[in-house]
Amino acid sequence: MFLKFILALLPIIWLIVAMSILKWPGYRACFMALVVTIVIAIFGWKLSIINTATAALEGICNALWPIIIVILAALFTYNLTLKTGAMEKIKAMLAGVSTDRRILMLLIAFGFGNFMEGMAGFGTAVAIPAGILVGLGFDPILSIVSCLIINSTPTAFGSVGVPTNTMSNITGIPSVEIAGKVALIQLVVSFIIPFIAVVVIGKGFKALKGLVPFILIADVTFLAPQFVVANVIGPDLANIIGAIISMVAMIIAAMKLPMKKYPEFEVKKTGGSSKGLTAKEALVAWSPFILIFVFLLLSSTLVPIIHDPLASINSKISFYAGENPATLTFYWINTPGVLILIAGFIGGLIQGASVGEIFGVLGTTVRNNVKTIITICSVLSVAKIMGSRRCLSLWQGISSR
Repeated sequence: MFLKFILALLPIIWLIVAMSILKWPGYRACFMALVVTIVIAIFGWKLSIINTATAALEGICNALWPIIIVILAALFTYNLTLKTGAMEKIKAMLAGVSTDRRILMLLIAFGFGNFMEGMAGFGTAVAIPAGILVGLGFDPILSIVSCLIINSTPTAFGSVGVPTNTMSNITGIPSVEIAGKVALIQLVVSFIIPFIAVVVIGKGFKALKGLVPFILIADVTFLAPQFVVANVIGPDLANIIGAIISMVAMIIAAMKLPMKKYPEFEVKKTGGSSKGLTAKEALVAWSPFILIFVFLLLSSTLVPIIHDPLASINSKISFYAGENPATLTFYWINTPGVLILIAGFIGGLIQGASVGEIFGVLGTTVRNNVKTIITICSVLSVAKIMGSRRCLSLWQGISSR
């Protein structure tokens, strides 16, 4: 029995050893974990080859649609704004709001970072805002740590609600119900997070000096909409709507509130100015992100006249050849990844990119993220194999003893 217990844990043990001791990159470690799991399933748990293969296939398909397509679509949109130069204008607009590094950190890491988490997730909400902060002259380590701290709570609704929606699909509990409970559970921790991030970026509690009202505005204007959206619409737009409202509130507060300047928190390098931008230029720069928000909102359950016909375009497929196979539903249009791709494509055209350039950016984005695709497909395949009826019953039999 002890041997079976070790066999059951072997994929997890392998991941720990490969990544922490052997220092293997994630994609190699996860792919090898899949190989280990397949071998154990066939020779250890006596799962048939066809059942093992179809379980792995189910995991791969579930990873590709809707998870990986969301990541690729969001990164494609971001890369396209880099290609067209729109991201430089967005940076300049954000940096032009204030020269106080604490305010800029909240606007970029908390506001824009939470928006990126809601739209893409999977590290983009740390990498992109941290890169912007470093580009504005911030300390690289403090920038990364601040973004990581802020990104510790909105991940439940990241990637247009993928984690919460996945839990809903597995448990059968309505996603709105889960989202509401998640928003309530993490409310206190989420409220504290911006204060901690300010302390980090300002190198001590002195950084809170004169900024508490501003932090409260940033905090409440994000958490209140997030909580309401999670309970009414669900997880898909909770971060996105909360982040948009919070960014607008922070910009207004930074411009209207009487803020005392503290020389020790001033940023000398701001990476440009938004003074030369017209309203039209600003809209063009933000157009892909505006379209993403509009498309996701219009295709949500709030607009059934659009949502229902789009949601009806789907395929229900059962991959697993064993007992009680799960049925995966693939929504071919009304899924965040497709909608983000469409928004990014239209936004690129608005920003002056040619069709060839847009497809070129898309191809580059896919090629640059092959390792990410391998990692996610491997992890979900491992989970599906270990979650097959035979393997799961053996797991439960071991744990009960």
